[in-house]
Amino acid sequence: MSYGISYFRLKTSERYCAIVDNDSKLPIFYPNLFVTTQTRNKNHSFSTMISTAKCLVVLLKFLKERNIDIIERIHSKKFLAIFELDDLRDFTQKKFDSKYEEQSKVKRISEIKYVTSETEYLRLTIIYKYIEWLALHVTVSNDDSFSEALSACINGIKSRRPVKKGRNDILNPKSLTDDKIEDLLEVVRINSPKNPFMRSLQSRNRLIILMLYFLGVRAGELLNIRISDIDFSSNQ
Repeated sequence: MSYGISYFRLKTSERYCAIVDNDSKLPIFYPNLFVTTQTRNKNHSFSTMISTAKCLVVLLKFLKERNIDIIERIHSKKFLAIFELDDLRDFTQKKFDSKYEEQSKVKRISEIKYVTSETEYLRLTIIYKYIEWLALHVTVSNDDSFSEALSACINGIKSRRPVKKGRNDILNPKSLTDDKIEDLLEVVRINSPKNPFMRSLQSRNRLIILMLYFLGVRAGELLNIRISDIDFSSNQ
């Protein structure tokens, strides 16, 4: 069994993705439930859904290759041993092809490619959140020994994430200043001497910027808006 991600649109035109068994093309229940409840239902972007799904595919691949039944581990309160946590960290450093196809068990070290530390950090973050979520959903009794075993596993994964370098304790704000906003609106103003676009595109581009600014929608959501979605009688 190998795992992949299927992309499709719902009847509402919303873009969606699902983690599937590449052989049967059937969705994998718990990972997809996690993606739906923890990203989609919390209004995260489609790209966040994809990133989360890709991280979970890496985990599923790891568990399969190591013959680890994570649900059985949860029920037995054993989770992952220290050497398995180290192995998981090393596994999340590797780069896989886009389809996450099964690869040869034996590869020369020179053939192995690695992801950036940011990608490794994201993978381990999603993985520990998923294991924590899954454990709380499938466990029968949440006693002290279970909580201690779960905490040890989660903290073990967290501690193995790479250190973020070059980041200030106080991050620079990403929002534009009022002056920058005025400059942007002037650039997209129709017939503005600063407008670099052809006249036939200026109205469309200005509308895009205004909708992003005043409605606060994401770019992906903006792409799905249809004229039929607009109620001109109520200006909504």
